[in-house]
Amino acid sequence: MLFEDKKNPGVVFTAPASGKIAAIHRGEKRVLQSVVIAVEGNDEIEFERYVPEALAKLSSEEVRRNLIQSGLWTALRTRPFSKIPATDAEPFAIFVNAMDTNPLAADPTVIIKEAAEDFKRGLLVLSRLTERKIHVCKAAGADVPSENAANIETHEFGGPHPAGLSGTHIHFIEPVGANKPCGPSIIKT
Repeated sequence: MLFEDKKNPGVVFTAPASGKIAAIHRGEKRVLQSVVIAVEGNDEIEFERYVPEALAKLSSEEVRRNLIQSGLWTALRTRPFSKIPATDAEPFAIFVNAMDTNPLAADPTVIIKEAAEDFKRGLLVLSRLTERKIHVCKAAGADVPSENAANIETHEFGGPHPAGLSGTHIHFIEPVGANKPCGPSIIKT
């Protein structure tokens, strides 16, 4: 563990390797930009593992606990301000962005194709966080696998930037409105 989110007690930022902190880089207003770790040794922490057949039966609490303890909860973002969601937040929808239209951006489908089964399992695990919709957004014609869960929907977007932004996807799929119930949308990009 590197540090804990002061606004979300219990949410931790974890290191990708064991070692010592070599440098901490801060930007304007002391905003944390990066932490440099001098890798030493091969210490690791084991987290609870599940066989693929058990993923569909996990409870929301089990998924949350594992994501929080492993530090992966910090990869989730709420809209509109791209904050880490509270650990007890009930999302209105979850958007999985599997495309990038930024100029000169890499194609995410290349990486997803290498681990297609893991991607599908990840979608299944995310679907356990809520009974509401999980929206998988991909480029038109892209070969992005999806899981056959009742609350997972796949959407295709085409055109130039900003077609690949999560905000664009939310605008067209789950637009904000006065009659819509309040609640954070969790975005995984």
